[in-house]
Amino acid sequence: MACPFAVHVALGGVEKSGGVMLWSFLCPMGAAFFRSAKESLMWFWIYLSVCATLLSWEIWCAEGRAEVIAQVYFLMNIMGCMGVVYSAVFLFARELEREYTKSEEVLLNILPSKIVKRIKRGEFPIVDHVSAVTVLFADLVGFTKASAELHPNFL
Repeated sequence: MACPFAVHVALGGVEKSGGVMLWSFLCPMGAAFFRSAKESLMWFWIYLSVCATLLSWEIWCAEGRAEVIAQVYFLMNIMGCMGVVYSAVFLFARELEREYTKSEEVLLNILPSKIVKRIKRGEFPIVDHVSAVTVLFADLVGFTKASAELHPNFL
């Protein structure tokens, strides 16, 4: 995040650096996709703070009313566009995290946690040898009809 801002300062501002500081926006975006939505908020506020500080300094140092107005509009456009884009990314990442949590809960509801851990490690097939176990497969006559008609508590 720091490198594009450093180049921005070294080259003398937005116009002379070609807006290189905009590349720093990848930091909060990357945090939203590869870390967590909550953590990306911190990076986004840091990004906005540094942008606002640098552009405010350029406004302060600007000569002439036209240059000040151009710098103010540039600041508003950067903050506005980046805010809208980041909001969409943040909401998407937060929803993705929620869905991941739901899928984890469903998986843990179906399988034992030890098996889930083995699946996540990539262990396939999962086969255990247990010496004192008998497995019985049975077809109960009339069970399908009974299960459709009876309340689960009565089964």
